[in-house]
Formats: sequence, C-alpha cells, structure tokens
Amino acid sequence: MSDGMMRMMKMGNMSMSSIDHEFADMMTKHHKDGIMMSKNILAYCKNPKLRSMAQKGIPEQTKDISKMTTWMKSHQ
Repeated sequence: MSDGMMRMMKMGNMSMSSIDHEFADMMTKHHKDGIMMSKNILAYCKNPKLRSMAQKGIPEQTKDISKMTTWMKSHQ
C-alpha cells in the first residue's frame, strides 16, 4: 500500500478530487484482496482465532467496499 501511496503523491498536477478517487479505488482493491485472503483462511486454516478474524472481516470489508463504491459514483 505504501508504494501505491507514494506513486499517488508523485503524480504532480493531480487535483484533490483525483487523489480522493485514487484513494477510494486503492482501498476498494485492498478490501477485495482482504476478502479473498479471508476466504482462503476459511477454506484452509485450522487455527480458530484466525478463522474467527477472517469470518468477521468479510462483512466489514464488504461494507467498506460498498461505501467506497457509492462515494465514487456520487463524486464523479
């Protein structure tokens, strides 16, 4: 993530609106990756604590994706 943030900062003439959209897009991708990893944990991990964290993370990250997507659509 820090590499993506550094790329974003180096873009130069980017407006604040563009930065906001870039952030929302990066976070959406980040949360989608989190959901994918959580599903892998649920499929293959035997550790109950990790399974519990993964199970809780899926709806939270899904909700965040929805919020970011809604925000991006309303701020085009």
